[in-house]
Formats: sequence, C-alpha cells, structure tokens
Amino acid sequence: MPASAIAKTKNELSRQLSLPRPFSQILKEEIANGDASPDTVKTYSQQFALFVKWCDRKRIEIKSLTEEHIKEYRGFLVDKGLKVATIALKLTVVRRIFEIAVERGLMAINPALAEIEGSCHEVQPCKVL
Repeated sequence: MPASAIAKTKNELSRQLSLPRPFSQILKEEIANGDASPDTVKTYSQQFALFVKWCDRKRIEIKSLTEEHIKEYRGFLVDKGLKVATIALKLTVVRRIFEIAVERGLMAINPALAEIEGSCHEVQPCKVL
C-alpha cells in the first residue's frame, strides 16, 4: 500500500474514532507496552490501513463494526488464499487496535474480541500473545 494511501487511511480512522493525537503516536505508546520496534509499528499501521480500506469498500463505519464484519473480513482473507499465519497476523492487529480503542474510551466494544471457534488448521485466527 503506498504511503499516501496509508496516510489517507490514518486520517479517516482518526476522524471516525475522534483520536486525540496521531494514530502512529498511539501505536508507539500502546504496542508492546510502548517498546515496539519501528518495523512493528509500521506493520500494525499498514495492516490496519488495509482493514480500514476493506471497511471503506464495504461502506462500513469503524464505530459500527460487529463480530460478523470481522468474520466477513476473515472470509475475505481466506478467499484471497492467504496463509493461516498471515491471516492470524492481520486479525491480531485488528483485535489489538480495537482493544486500544476500547481502553481509551473511543469505542464501547471490541468487535474483534470474540473468540471464533475452530483450530488454526481450519483457517481460523490463532491467539498470538
């Protein structure tokens, strides 16, 4: 995803969630207890930007996301033929960013928090600690 598209996505996310400061700054503070490498912050930023882009194409507002939307996104990733580990990474990023949003009072619930039954071998998201 080009840097300009990521910046546009971050701006849209900031608008939808009424973020008090830049998205990248919040990631730096929250991911890995504030000790994430620049590459980790970049990965989170890029992966979440791709998720927001998917939401935009589906005309889904971030604050109105449900568990069903997250399952639909997972299905989209599966249909693209992505590997289980890649899907798990993408869903972990989404779940963690929504955890941050809930912790900061920006969202009432985390739509990606519900545990989805099944094993990783069935292309379900794995818990990544």
